[in-house]
Amino acid sequence: MACLCASCASKYQYAPAVSCKYPQYRSENYIPYVLLTKDDTLPKVASDIEYRDGKEWFISIKDKYIVEANLEITYNYGKVYQLNLLIKNCNNKSILFEPCGNIDAVLIDRKGELEKLCIYSSDDFLKKIKKQQTLALVLQGISSGVNSFSAGYQSNYTTSRVDGYTYTHNVVSYNPAVANMANTLSRIELRQMGKDMEEDRRVIECGYLKKNTIHSNFGIAGFVNMKRKSRGTVLYISVSVDSTIHYFKFNVKPL
Repeated sequence: MACLCASCASKYQYAPAVSCKYPQYRSENYIPYVLLTKDDTLPKVASDIEYRDGKEWFISIKDKYIVEANLEITYNYGKVYQLNLLIKNCNNKSILFEPCGNIDAVLIDRKGELEKLCIYSSDDFLKKIKKQQTLALVLQGISSGVNSFSAGYQSNYTTSRVDGYTYTHNVVSYNPAVANMANTLSRIELRQMGKDMEEDRRVIECGYLKKNTIHSNFGIAGFVNMKRKSRGTVLYISVSVDSTIHYFKFNVKPL
């Protein structure tokens, strides 16, 4: 279990929350102290819900700031918790939002223990993806090279009769034209694979939340990823918008 805070001697204690959606879980009625600020004496988790294309979105409105959150457990170059956010600034001033500094996540496992999850920055997640893609390309290149080399060899079977006995012979020949064709197709496949991977990175980068100034009466939308933990049951999220904290909780217990 990761350390939450050096001064957090009460990391296994919880503060009461007003809203409870999943009372069957022992820890659902509480918000971990590690997510609280000094001013949060009785914090509320977001309880307003909307459904969009069948997906559940929680809505929190505080101090003229609106934060809408949806959580998906998905596979994005590894299993991740994907937190989708829509943040609207209805105040009369511009504010700065930085995902890695303004979003915290605490996971509760089956034993009731807490673990603070790392929020991938856009740069860190793209580096992670590129590393996996490079490895996949290398392995594919090795496999394609072996196949191209082998494609030039052709086996032909001939039969002959000696002293009344029939013998079958395997004659192996090398056809450079076939090998060159296989090599050309292999290079085309690798180039297309590289282009597809580059497009994947571009799409992810476009949607990933980054440091942004949110001007008055404007908003931003995007997502951040966290590494999925198979033992998790409840995920608490806090989103700080201009020092106003919005709390969310999600059931992440495997079905």
